[in-house]
Amino acid sequence: MILGEIAKKTGLTKRRLCYVLEHDFFGVGAEASRWEKDAGRGNTRSFDDYEAFGLSCVGLMLNAGLRRREITNTMARIRASSNNLKENLLFQAFTATRDAVLEIGDQYYYRFVSKGSLPRQKFDTKWRSIDRGDLRDQASAPFVVVRIDVAAIRDALNR
Repeated sequence: MILGEIAKKTGLTKRRLCYVLEHDFFGVGAEASRWEKDAGRGNTRSFDDYEAFGLSCVGLMLNAGLRRREITNTMARIRASSNNLKENLLFQAFTATRDAVLEIGDQYYYRFVSKGSLPRQKFDTKWRSIDRGDLRDQASAPFVVVRIDVAAIRDALNR
């Protein structure tokens, strides 16, 4: 999938997607499939469906007003939850057949929730620190929560 297709399907601008690539939030800038970083300006960048999904998630997080640090650290946490792709939270959301939601709370916490059937059934990471990954006191919810419906992003890209 090329940037123009991703932009059309998600409503993100190509400029926003290029920004995501240039700052390598998702980690595909240097290793993007079918695109050589040193190949020169003007070459078409092509991404597999999972890469397009990650780029779109980050672009929408930026549009929601989240800062680079929060996005980069959150993406690192949910992708590094396991070296095994089948246990990687973002990959699970990508391959899920039902709802999956990523929430960012008070700029310092994240939570990944699915109420549908995933390869690993339902899951809820509970509120975790973006910086350290440790559990937050679950007795109090964050005051401000940004909710990203990753299932809707996945479905838009599959149309």
